[in-house]
Amino acid sequence: KGLHAHPELTIYVKGQQITIPGNIGLLGGHKAVHTHDDLPIIHLEFNRIVREEDIMLGEFFKNWGKDIRSFGENMHMTVNGVENTEYERYIMRDTDKIKLEYD
Repeated sequence: KGLHAHPELTIYVKGQQITIPGNIGLLGGHKAVHTHDDLPIIHLEFNRIVREEDIMLGEFFKNWGKDIRSFGENMHMTVNGVENTEYERYIMRDTDKIKLEYD
C-alpha cells in the first residue's frame, strides 16, 4: 500500500506554455496529489491504500481549483507521445509525460 510517483504535466494554450503553480495541494493542508517548485512534476505521495480515482488527472485539477476544460476549446492530450482521450479520467503513472494542448 502507498505510492510515491512523479508524472510530468505540461499545458499549452494556443501554442504558449502555461505555468503550473508550485505548492498546489499544499496550502491549507497536504494533499497526496500536489506540486512543489520542481515543475512540471506532479507528486503522487500516498501513505495509504490508493484507489484509481485518487490518481486520475482530474484529481490534480480539482486540487488546483481548475476545470481541465477551462483552458480553451478543442483539448488534445498525449501521454508519453501517444494520443489519449481519457483526459481527467486518465490514471497517472510514475514518469508519465502528459501534455495537454488547447486551441
